[in-house]
Amino acid sequence: IPVYQSISRCGWIEKAFAPYCTDIKYDGDQNYKMIYDAITQHGNFDAWVQMCIKLRKNKYLRMQMAASFASPLLEKLGVLPFVLHIWGGTGTGKTVGLMVAMSVWGNPELGQLVKTMNMTANSMTELAAFLHNLPFAGDELQIIKDRWSNYDSLIMYLTEGINRGRLHSTGRMEQQKTWKNSFLFTGEEPITKSQSGGGAKNRVIEIGLTGDDKVVENGNEVSNFVRENYGFAGQKFIQCLPNWNLKSRY
Repeated sequence: IPVYQSISRCGWIEKAFAPYCTDIKYDGDQNYKMIYDAITQHGNFDAWVQMCIKLRKNKYLRMQMAASFASPLLEKLGVLPFVLHIWGGTGTGKTVGLMVAMSVWGNPELGQLVKTMNMTANSMTELAAFLHNLPFAGDELQIIKDRWSNYDSLIMYLTEGINRGRLHSTGRMEQQKTWKNSFLFTGEEPITKSQSGGGAKNRVIEIGLTGDDKVVENGNEVSNFVRENYGFAGQKFIQCLPNWNLKSRY
């Protein structure tokens, strides 16, 4: 019987990166198996590149892609997680831009690598810990605004990179989970306010779409395209990183 090292999350394991390391097998929560399996390759990489060259002429989408690519760098650079939040009215292509940014890593379909923000704080941190170094993509942030007096506490909680300690009835302390990744959010309203604290402000890159601004013009065409072509760029990016002197460049 062949023996494999197993893992219950994505991201860096020393110099390897799951799920791109074939000698490490997933043996974690089955609730996240679908997401783990979504980090795969499908379609045509050259066609994806040509499409993204056109799309990246839009500065908002270029920032979403940059935040997505930045996620695996945070662990290596020893910096805190951060939030990129793009907000504006409906029909501006925010969600499609999120799908393009996540097509770097795998299947960007809603429910796969792009999630609705209709989840509890605990489920957010559990998902962040599972992704670990891959970006967390959350669509329609305003869905959860009734659960928070403001988003500052959510921002601080997510960007601390560690969940709350929990004590079992037996008196045993549950092992705390950690993550070092970027958070890509979209919504119809800002994530910070004028009275938000400096800690929250410093951990958020926030962009409001105004006037006729759009992230993606032809949303249907682009969303259908990235549903059929995805997952190549992330693996190629990870393979390039050992050749970079990351800290000196940073």
